[in-house]
Amino acid sequence: INETSGAYGFGVRTVELVAGKTYTLSANGNSAGAAAGAELLVQISNSSIPLYDSLTINRSINKTESLIIQAPKDGTYEIISHYYPLGAPEGTVTVNWYQVEEGNIATEYEPLENNDNEQVEYKRVSGAKLEKIEDTKNGLATYKIDLQTLNNYLQ
Repeated sequence: INETSGAYGFGVRTVELVAGKTYTLSANGNSAGAAAGAELLVQISNSSIPLYDSLTINRSINKTESLIIQAPKDGTYEIISHYYPLGAPEGTVTVNWYQVEEGNIATEYEPLENNDNEQVEYKRVSGAKLEKIEDTKNGLATYKIDLQTLNNYLQ
């Protein structure tokens, strides 16, 4: 994402969640450019649930905060950042990234190879094409490579 703004509403991303499943939403950012008392607010919502839950970051250096949620209903949820509170003196906050994972444990952030919402069909390791064998609903893929090619790459 890597967006800096003084707006109430920026860095919008969407994610599909399944009712009853537990997820961990993590966000990284800072409020280095914020006025005293202002902070970065990251919220997750659904069209029928205007503010489902939120987390805040009020540090002048990049910090990661996480929030455990259980989706109340199937559907598309929106993750959005805000310079908060409304009416705070002028300033800016920065959101670097969001990560949504199944389960209640936040793991280290892993950026996507292609963050333009395009499908990446192949990766290359030492010139060898990896075979895509599985696509999952959240856009992650599993690849297969033969052991000899992997060994050659690691040496």
